Amino acid sequence: MNSSTFADDVSDIADHDDKSRQYIHNAIELALSFGDFQKEIHAQCTPREIGLKTAERINHLISFESSAIFFVNEETSDMHMSVCTPAHSEKAIESELDFLIQNGFVAWAMRERRGITVFAKDGRRQIMLHVMATYSRIRGLFMGLFPEQMRRLPDTSLQILSIILRNAANGLESLAYSSMLRQQKNELEKSVEEKTQRLVHYEKQLLHAQNMEAIA
Repeated sequence: MNSSTFADDVSDIADHDDKSRQYIHNAIELALSFGDFQKEIHAQCTPREIGLKTAERINHLISFESSAIFFVNEETSDMHMSVCTPAHSEKAIESELDFLIQNGFVAWAMRERRGITVFAKDGRRQIMLHVMATYSRIRGLFMGLFPEQMRRLPDTSLQILSIILRNAANGLESLAYSSMLRQQKNELEKSVEEKTQRLVHYEKQLLHAQNMEAIA
């Protein structure tokens, strides 16, 4: 083999590796910027608005045939659909979810806390299940139906999806904590106001009693 040709091949491989690393780096940076929900939290948005933003960012990067985001009810642990893309696939997605729950795939995804790929009900297409989890709890579930010709996500795309969903879960948790703190603040202010009014009432009664004694 010609030494110059070998050197050129090595150089081409190195350039390809550098470009691949740069692509992955840029993609992850993009995912991090897409996954930042601080503006939404500061604006006191609703969980559904975070769901809509999450779906928008995922659809911008990954082409699922249809997808949905489910939130977990903290009181009942039931899941309810928050966002479905496209909207007309809602019934089909819910049917697929029932199938996945009955066959234990959703429980598997909950245990794994990462993206898993399973067969859809028709046995031909694949479905991506990925929990939306913080360190403390599971906040929701993402479900994406692949087109028939697509079997799995590339590793980089899966990493990006994981970052977006983790940040969305953190955003939901921050939103819940913010709501709880606002409620506690309002309850405290109400309690202080009620106590202040009682004190003013007692002071008026005392002043009235003192005036009556002075007259007598």
